[in-house]
Amino acid sequence: MSSKYRPLLPNTTPASSSTEDASGSQSQSSFSGLVKIPRMGTRAACESCRKKKTRCNGGRPVCNRCIETTTECIYRTDEAGKKISDLERRSSEVIAEANQVEDFQRIF
Repeated sequence: MSSKYRPLLPNTTPASSSTEDASGSQSQSSFSGLVKIPRMGTRAACESCRKKKTRCNGGRPVCNRCIETTTECIYRTDEAGKKISDLERRSSEVIAEANQVEDFQRIF
């Protein structure tokens, strides 16, 4: 029975990507297949990118996508600002408590 597809052949490339240089030692090839580059995330996406579920570069005051589409670029500041201010407030409280403990230790 004849098939309309051609037969598949095994891979003939070498299994290792190492090569031998002039000194006789083996060195690893600089390109060993596809390399995944990790994506850099943004701290917060603008409302327009959130709504359309597109990737926002986080550019301030206007991200690249909003520049290209000439839309208004609005960032949520209440959540991010609140989180940072809460952390700053808590760290100042911890520092104040540590200073009080040091004062008590000096007294006793």
